[in-house]
Amino acid sequence: HFPTPPPSLKPQTKVVVVGRSWERMSAYQLVEQLKLQPSAQHFLTLPSVDDDPDYYDEVKTPISLADIHAKACRGGYPTAAAVREDFTLMLTNTRDLDGADSDSARVKESYTLETAFDEILGSLPQINGGVKEPVDDDD
Repeated sequence: HFPTPPPSLKPQTKVVVVGRSWERMSAYQLVEQLKLQPSAQHFLTLPSVDDDPDYYDEVKTPISLADIHAKACRGGYPTAAAVREDFTLMLTNTRDLDGADSDSARVKESYTLETAFDEILGSLPQINGGVKEPVDDDD
């Protein structure tokens, strides 16, 4: 479980998160939630050489959600942009290999997973600036 701001904070109160520990946890949470998406199945691990030999011939920088997860666990993502960079590389690898307009299940699921990434990221505390400002609907 990850720490959450105390419920006693009023909506107009700024919640300041100090240090990289919150960023590390947010990146970890993002990847954990992505792994649970049905569209993530093709991206959980790299394909074996036997199953997809072309992948390793054509993809210069192989990466999977397992690799991204491991990096998040090590605190390797100081910002949301850093997570997005590796995530985008993973999706681009698939789209380049199969063709971005392909009807393959992997390509279709890459677009679905990309949407899920944005939705999940939007639901997490900001990890770029370290400050979360709750919205006050009374304004």
